[in-house]
Order: sequence, then C-alpha cells, then structure tokens
Amino acid sequence: MLRNVTTRRTGVNRFRYASIVAVFLLAAFFVFLPDTSALAQFSDANQQVQNVEQAAGVQTPNDLPTIIGRLINVFLGLLGIILVIIILYAGFLWMTAGGDSEKVVTAQKWIRNGIIGLLIIVAAFAITQFILGFFADGGFGGGVRGDGLVPGGGFSTAAGALGNGIIETHYPMRDAMDVARNTSIIITFKQPMKLDSIIADYNDNGTPEDRSDDDVTEGLNDAAIKIYRLDAGEEQALTSDRVRVRFTDDRRTFVFRPVEYLGSSTVEVDYKVALKPGLDGILIENGNPAFPD
Repeated sequence: MLRNVTTRRTGVNRFRYASIVAVFLLAAFFVFLPDTSALAQFSDANQQVQNVEQAAGVQTPNDLPTIIGRLINVFLGLLGIILVIIILYAGFLWMTAGGDSEKVVTAQKWIRNGIIGLLIIVAAFAITQFILGFFADGGFGGGVRGDGLVPGGGFSTAAGALGNGIIETHYPMRDAMDVARNTSIIITFKQPMKLDSIIADYNDNGTPEDRSDDDVTEGLNDAAIKIYRLDAGEEQALTSDRVRVRFTDDRRTFVFRPVEYLGSSTVEVDYKVALKPGLDGILIENGNPAFPD
C-alpha cells in the first residue's frame, strides 16, 4: 500500500510540474503575442517619422557601422526566435514525457540551455549597441548635452508636453544627456511658419503653399535663432553658413542640421537654442510673432 501511495504522489508531482510548465508557456505566448493596436500605432508613428525625414532631406544613415549594426540585430533576432522555439518544444516534450525520466531530463537540459542562450543574445545585443553608439557619436567620449529651446532660452518642458504655446514638439528634449554629436535639432510648430523668419533670405514669392516658384536657400536665420555653447555665450552662436535648415511641406516641422558636429570628442558640452520673440524674431505664416515680446 505504501508503494502505491508513493507512486501516486510521484504521478501527481509530475502532473503538477507539467501544469506549471504549461502555464508558463501560455503566459510566455500571451506576453510575446503582438498587440495589433500597438503595432498599428507604431507603424503610423514610424511612417510620420519617415515622411519628416524625406521632406526635410534627412536620409537614413547608410554608413558602415549602421549597416553592420542592422545585420547583427537581424542575426541576433533570428537566433532569439530559434531559441524560443527550442524552449517551447522542450516544454512540450516535458509535458508529454509520460513518466519517462530520460525525456524529462532531456527537456530540462534544453530549457536550461535555451534560457542561457537567450541571456547571451541579450548581452550581445546590449554590447553591440553600446559599441556602435560610440561610432555614431563620432568617437569615444564627449557628446552633446541638450539644454532645450524656448523663446530667448530653453524649452520649459519635454517634447509633447509644451502646453498652449506655438511649439508642438522638439528634439532633443530639455536637459537631454549623451546626445550624439551628429544629431539634428528638430522643431515642430502647431501652425505653418513664415519661412524667411527661420531660413535666411528664403523667398516664397507670396505663395507659401506653392514651392515651385520659391527662391530656395538653406542657411539659418541667425538673427532670430541662436544655437550656441553655454560656455561660449550667445556671441559665439552658429552663423547662417554653419547650419542648414529644411522643412516639411506643411511648413510646421523644421530640421536644423549643423554643418560640423556639435560638442566635443573628449568632454560633455552644454548647448542652448534661443528663439527670438517679437516681430524681429520667428513669425507665424500670417506675419504675427510666434512669441510675444
């Protein structure tokens, strides 16, 4: 009788373990199951970013480190999928072992090795991004610290939370740290802006919506927009020939791309962007000042 009880308990334990594994696998399935609404939102946001890049002339980088990083990410992603499949198969093997201890041990080894493999992939991905990030920044060390933008000073809040002002979003955000040296400054306004108040000597010939007759220039209007290092002061702000400006067709999003990398390759550098108020500063397309005096 005692032997029968022991056998039953062993069977119950195996069933319990199998149930735990089944619950774990189902939970993992639902965790990694894509949320279609989230994917749709991400797709829409990604499309908007691409539209801004194309309209503003900002091309996706195709330098060697970026290409290598993409290939590594794809390779690691495929390995991750394979290891997840192995773990799922091992769980199935465990649940269907039917009391075969050899199959259970084999399944346990596969699950353990699969988890170790996933951890290695995550670590490899983190190390890869860390190393490639330095190449994107233009070298080890240094970088730019963004102090934001605001009329005559810095943005008072982060992007997407700018209150009732004319600015809708901006990048980099206020007090951003470790910004890549080749980063462009992007500002999106809530209304179309008067182009010559942002771009020096730009002439839309009275037809802002028709760009076919425009006298196109790309230099920054350095009288209305000041981009400078805090330790150098506004007197050393970047001049018109040192910043290229492009914009989207709706004349709301502007990309400011310095001709030379900002910051330093050895130390952190604080930058500030000041937008001049009043009629001599940045104007809305109807001629009203974007920022009152």
